[in-house]
Amino acid sequence: MNKTWQTAVGILMLAAAATQAAPKAALFVQNRTGAKLEARIDAFNDLLGTRLTDAGFEVIRYQDALDRFVESRRAEDAQALRQFAETVQTVKAEGTVDGPSAEASALRTAQLLEADMLVFASLVSLGENKMNVQAYGTTQEATTTTLRLALRVLAGDSGAQIYGDTLAVSEKIVQNAYAQTAADDLVDALLDRGAAELAERVGASREKIAAAAAAEAALASVTVSASEPGAAVEVDGVVVGTAPGTFRIRPGVHEVRVTKEGFATWEKSVAFADGMELDVPLELSAVGLARKGELEAQAIAREQSEADAFATKTVAGGAGASLSNTYIRLEGMPNESLTLGGDGTGGGDAINVIQQEIK
Repeated sequence: MNKTWQTAVGILMLAAAATQAAPKAALFVQNRTGAKLEARIDAFNDLLGTRLTDAGFEVIRYQDALDRFVESRRAEDAQALRQFAETVQTVKAEGTVDGPSAEASALRTAQLLEADMLVFASLVSLGENKMNVQAYGTTQEATTTTLRLALRVLAGDSGAQIYGDTLAVSEKIVQNAYAQTAADDLVDALLDRGAAELAERVGASREKIAAAAAAEAALASVTVSASEPGAAVEVDGVVVGTAPGTFRIRPGVHEVRVTKEGFATWEKSVAFADGMELDVPLELSAVGLARKGELEAQAIAREQSEADAFATKTVAGGAGASLSNTYIRLEGMPNESLTLGGDGTGGGDAINVIQQEIK
């Protein structure tokens, strides 16, 4: 009884450990076939996701994460994830999601989904090869339909590709006037087979993939300065500080934005390396230019007002001094007589001035 109990506990512990150790993989399906398989993207996503789960991965479907973001009112995160998923799913044969900008978006997506890795499964092409065969007096048509798939795995912390594989699955059918096979059934069968074989190959390399995804890349020391101090620095959609400043960031390509009120946003894809110095020139935006014009006009008006006040004060002071120097000021006691001119004896020309107190 005890041994049985211990065995059961051991099995449960192993199962729990296996569950905890399962690497988290965010799955995205790309369609490069155009309209041929547009309606089957979601179906293939479900098929491959189920098979990858069986292979030991914890699969994160972006649709589920998007629903959680909407429910928790994480509007910005939901919008970023939605835009990335749409970019991935609507890519055509002439366009890809490769490149610095997409890599930066992939890293941001991995952060949003808390994924160890991103899995991109591509529906590359769907083609047919037909041959007419005469047998026993009957014309038969032999059709070989081939579906080509590709799969890439990117590390969630660096965006580096850590696994890649391609696969072609084919199905040959022979038809005549009496026996026909529906094309839709054939395509669905190829998608199912392709998902199973891709998942089997990825599962065989699961430990290698998980180890590569978990490997910590050495952080790079990067100094960012801006022509306007105090500007906010964003890396892959996350604010890391203000410029000037030195930041510890994983080396590789990142999407960098530098913003400050009144200035145009500076945004570029930058390949970070240890010891790198990034100097960002910021230019006034239209709003900033208008605000600068207003401030300059206010300064000019203020200076003019001060100059006018000084001039008025100066003129007033000069006029007072002129009056003081031009007129005779008589001082004496009220009601007393003051004589100007004459010889002091009452003779000659003289002017008598009587001062009175004004009440």
